[in-house]
Amino acid sequence: RHTRFRNVTGVQTCALPISGRLDVFYIDAVDRVTGLLLVDAALAGDWEVWQNAFSHIILPASILSFGSVAFISRLTRSFMLAQLSQEYILAARVKGLSKWKVIRKHAFRNIAVQLITVISLAYAILLEGAVVTETVFAWPGFGRYLTAGLLFPLAHQRIKAYQHNNSAFGSTNASFKAQASAFFVVYFKIFGVLVAGFMIFVVVAALMGVLAAKGASRDMEQLKGAAVLIAGAVMTVYLLLFLFIAPWFAARIQNLVWNNTSLGPTATESHVRARDLLWLYVSNFFFIVATLGLFKPFADIRLAKYRLEHMALNIEGSLDDFLAHEQQSVSAVGEETADVFDVDISF
Repeated sequence: RHTRFRNVTGVQTCALPISGRLDVFYIDAVDRVTGLLLVDAALAGDWEVWQNAFSHIILPASILSFGSVAFISRLTRSFMLAQLSQEYILAARVKGLSKWKVIRKHAFRNIAVQLITVISLAYAILLEGAVVTETVFAWPGFGRYLTAGLLFPLAHQRIKAYQHNNSAFGSTNASFKAQASAFFVVYFKIFGVLVAGFMIFVVVAALMGVLAAKGASRDMEQLKGAAVLIAGAVMTVYLLLFLFIAPWFAARIQNLVWNNTSLGPTATESHVRARDLLWLYVSNFFFIVATLGLFKPFADIRLAKYRLEHMALNIEGSLDDFLAHEQQSVSAVGEETADVFDVDISF
């Protein structure tokens, strides 16, 4: 449906642009202050660029908003009809208040929290549709980041493999054996937790909105306060979720990387725990804030010290024999080089 609408409106009629945020010759025409082209063009006073950016946003915004506008409009109508049938509305009309004043100052205030909850649910639906819409209209945004993010675990594994496979001690090369599938498992677990947390918070916000709508008075200030409380609670819990996920992710990645790295007969081991990293992150944060940033070097040292203390070498044979062998190999290379160039060189 998206492609058909694009072909009809863009290709056949040529009425509106069908890809990108700006025409090619308008790119970098204004300084990016906010990252929003309409706002940046208005701040710069370049209305030609503003008009071009607005023409590019019409089709994506229209297609993306069709379903949500219908959904929100239908529920708003249902909420308003339910309020207009209440006795306090009849009492207001009997007092002589106009129809629009009753709707604006009485009925609409009582559905404000419910409406905010509906819009919050619609926002999650917009994110789902944004992936397809941004892909069709070649817009940089959430869709592109999500598509590229699917390949990020593979890129992460390739980078670590390149770094470790191209490291050596003496004449012994390091080896990295972790597969991309192991990185995908870690990333998908993180993504699943975030999605589950987001869905839980949406449901909690909806329930809080319904309860607030039932218990709140007709005072608009109380309704606004309930809406702010809902939004603040959701954001706070979501930030706490990120705070707990970050140390878990860091611990899993470090253990995955170093438990699959070896240097000849010597294998590395890592046993970093997420709860220990969480304590370090939280304590370092409070120390840095309390000292106005002066604790930052010590925080880095604490974190590096913990990581190193929880790593070990699993040695097959004698470490002294391995070091002696590498020293002999390096000395031999220096002597052969000296013989070739007939100078006294040693490495």
